[in-house]
Amino acid sequence: MDEMLLQEQLLDAWLKLSAVISNDRLVSGFSFNEAFVLNLLYKQHISGAREKLTATALCRQTRILKSQMNAILNSLEQKGMILRKRSQTDKRQVEIDVNLEYGNAFIQCHAKSLKLVERLLEQIGKEEGGQAVAVLNRLADGFAAVMGEIKTGAKQEFEKTKEE
Repeated sequence: MDEMLLQEQLLDAWLKLSAVISNDRLVSGFSFNEAFVLNLLYKQHISGAREKLTATALCRQTRILKSQMNAILNSLEQKGMILRKRSQTDKRQVEIDVNLEYGNAFIQCHAKSLKLVERLLEQIGKEEGGQAVAVLNRLADGFAAVMGEIKTGAKQEFEKTKEE
């Protein structure tokens, strides 16, 4: 297959999937970023991990800017969806946890999303579903590496121009 054609097809497939996910929201009542953050907090909570997530850790995992993350966390806190508290071990850190007392709305949306994924798996089969997970994870990791290279290259180019 022509490399340029493959590039166009991969880009088209990525945009098509992105459009379906963002235009037909899987989790209603929350923005995409709010649902993304709540999902991470929920998984952290149910895993039983002793260490709670911080805004910095969430920024790192989601690649959301700190200013955007603060707005997301403020919105979620106003909705009663999260709890923030000072870390007992490092008073500079603020730990964030999902508030299960009021988080029922998210849990219901999460369950609804899992039902949709279950229906998707019924259509494509478990084997293809497993392959899709592997491919999507490889794509995400590969794209993160490419973006990291671009950022590093841009930073080096900026430093080079600054020296001249």
